[in-house]
Amino acid sequence: MNAVSQQTGSDKTAIRPFHVDVPEAELTELRRRINATKWPERETVTDASQGVQLATIQALARYWATEYDWRKIADAFHLVIPSIPGYGYSGKPTTTGWDGPHIARAWVVLMKRLGYTKFVAQGGDWGAVITEQMGLLAPPELLGIHTNMPGVFPDDINNAAFSGAPAPSGLSADEKLAYERLQFVYQKGIGYGYQMGLRPQTLYGIVDSPVGLAAYFLDHDARSYELIARVFDGQSEGLTRDDILDNITITWLTNTTTRWRKAATLRLGNSRNSSQKRFARASDHCARVKQSAM
Repeated sequence: MNAVSQQTGSDKTAIRPFHVDVPEAELTELRRRINATKWPERETVTDASQGVQLATIQALARYWATEYDWRKIADAFHLVIPSIPGYGYSGKPTTTGWDGPHIARAWVVLMKRLGYTKFVAQGGDWGAVITEQMGLLAPPELLGIHTNMPGVFPDDINNAAFSGAPAPSGLSADEKLAYERLQFVYQKGIGYGYQMGLRPQTLYGIVDSPVGLAAYFLDHDARSYELIARVFDGQSEGLTRDDILDNITITWLTNTTTRWRKAATLRLGNSRNSSQKRFARASDHCARVKQSAM
């Protein structure tokens, strides 16, 4: 991976160009590993209740090894988007402490170094947690935030859903549906998060095997798996095979499968709960800042 020359001395805060140049030998080795995969037996059920189905992951592997073209996506466009430290082409932290609030502060510093005096922030998933934290920091340059995964559940509701308790009495029909969906995510959708959050160093298999990594990515949650698996069954809706493999291949080539989890040292839910408690205050602040800037 050819990136920027190492930063030294007084130039460590300078903005420098970044170039990606994956050696052909790495792509050849990736295909070799895919083709050498030792497959387990087929699942003993007809649905995805036991995990990523053998037919789906084998279809992905065949396409990845024979038709997928990394060079096409690598040369398609240039973007300036911050990746969480330890993800993709971002730097790899060598110490712990890179949680949501820490990264939020880093993003504000980054925007200032890029010369922006006014900006807005948007994020989803962990990006939503970081974006909420930016709202709580309330730097004067931040005009507003947008999130597609806001922390809006009150603590008592969130904790009840997490514990597996029945829905509290007094909820409306819509609130009860939201509670049931949140509880389903906690019970069926974040197994990977427990493992990554508690023992990330143990996940040697997904660092060594590209197909193991792909299966781990596909098994994020039941709904995502359903949407991803269909394209490897010949359907054309939604994400393409290349969309899915671009994400997996970047992670493989940068060897960043477990890096951020080790740097963050977060217990699952801590950063989210902190954001939930103060989200309304952050949103109100950003709305007032934006109004004053208009």
